Amino acid sequence: TIASGVAMPMLLGRGTTSGRIHDNSTDTPPVVAVSGCTCSSASLVVSQLASPMKVPMVSGASSHAQLSKKVSHPFFARVVPPDSVEGAGLA
Repeated sequence: TIASGVAMPMLLGRGTTSGRIHDNSTDTPPVVAVSGCTCSSASLVVSQLASPMKVPMVSGASSHAQLSKKVSHPFFARVVPPDSVEGAGLA
């Protein structure tokens, strides 16, 4: 997916430093946290890639209930309720 293609250079960094994605034209350190994604499908992918690296992620729009499972997404947080709660609030 597009999310995974963008996430790995962001999480690992780019440059010639050991552990980064090799790139002679830039020196970009890895991120310390992720703000986003703006849709649940991208958040599911990026959160799974970021979790083993212990990179926290916060989303202001992702509402998929799967993202609430801390076993699968231990470093994910959101500022909107999951779909399972949002529907009950509107009823």
